[in-house]
Amino acid sequence: MRQRRRRPRVEAASSTSANHPYHPYTNPMMIADDNSEPLHPAGIPELIPEDHADAMLRFEAVRTLDSTALVGLEKRDLLLAWWSFCWLEAALHPDDAAVWPEEVADALPLAAEVFRRYEAGEIEDGEYYPAEAVRHRILHERAKGSQHHPPKKRTCPKRDRSDQTLPNA
Repeated sequence: MRQRRRRPRVEAASSTSANHPYHPYTNPMMIADDNSEPLHPAGIPELIPEDHADAMLRFEAVRTLDSTALVGLEKRDLLLAWWSFCWLEAALHPDDAAVWPEEVADALPLAAEVFRRYEAGEIEDGEYYPAEAVRHRILHERAKGSQHHPPKKRTCPKRDRSDQTLPNA
């Protein structure tokens, strides 16, 4: 079993540091970890499903496979299904698979195989933790929600001001 890499050290951006290479408003999570490895793997755009139908198609392709068949999957196919599942179930975290609800029990073999490859060093942190897929799902839902519900005009109810007295000036 491989040793887990240390989490990236995040330092607050400071405008007072003359040697700090980042603008003071730069997101510090965008810097690389101690191994000079990017936090997110290359090829992320192809792993993120376009929409719900695309995510379902990708996940359904492996949902019924047993653990032996999952071991034989190419890395790319496994990650397409994994990221699609995580896109569909954005509220679930990979580290909490043992307590996922019964409704997603059919995804547990996929989660187990992805975790096995992660522990073996075959899958990087940014591939195992698909934060970009979750982020994309949130943005997708936000955009979808804004299209279906046009903003309502806010009107203030008219107040009866006949009983109000004005202060003497």
